[in-house]
Amino acid sequence: MKKFTILFLIFAFSMMSFITGCSDDENDPTGPSIDPEDYDYYMTVSAEQGRGDYIIIISPMANNVITSMELSVNGVDVIMVNYPSMWAGTTEMDEGQTYQVEAVINGSDYSFSIVTAHIPAVNWPAIWDITEPTAIIWSLTSNAEYQEFYATATDYTIWDDNYEDLNNSDRSYTIPANWVDPLLTDYSLLLIEMNFAFENDLIVSCMSFDAAFYVQGRLNGESKRDIMELSKDMYKRIFN
Repeated sequence: MKKFTILFLIFAFSMMSFITGCSDDENDPTGPSIDPEDYDYYMTVSAEQGRGDYIIIISPMANNVITSMELSVNGVDVIMVNYPSMWAGTTEMDEGQTYQVEAVINGSDYSFSIVTAHIPAVNWPAIWDITEPTAIIWSLTSNAEYQEFYATATDYTIWDDNYEDLNNSDRSYTIPANWVDPLLTDYSLLLIEMNFAFENDLIVSCMSFDAAFYVQGRLNGESKRDIMELSKDMYKRIFN
């Protein structure tokens, strides 16, 4: 696995822990909590942009520690590697499909099914004037259970971010003017689709996303350097 990819998913996982912890179940207050802090373990199943590879990350919450981990998807073993504070591995899956997952975490068995979220295709603007409202539109094959729009801003010393819970049927969102600090240098925008599963003290988020990266308001493609730096700094902020 390429280093920049796992770092970016660490960033995505970190960001999702933060967002879902703050959302306070606004989308479905009658359903199970989607705050990872209410569980012992948090698992994300995330599609890489434009690929059939999915990254699975499992992290302990609160004061828990994962000392051993085994995992299979539809009977195929997934090699899980122990990174700081989490375990991660990759496997091939397809969007919008149901999979059976078997896991053994610290000797305890978990058996559950997951549904991968369809991947959105966003019409990102070539120039984002952060001081003005900006309309974003996208297409999506089928609704996920949850949909969120997220932005970060940084000069790698100062950080700012913001997010909005969307209806799962939404296909557009207008970013408010000055939603993040316009005086910084590097920006990211993410549209995130999420399906959830629950198994005892484990919460599972099946995530897909489309992302854009901007430098001084101009679209910067998918710069590996930007992804790596953003991932490492976000990881330090949230996990250290």
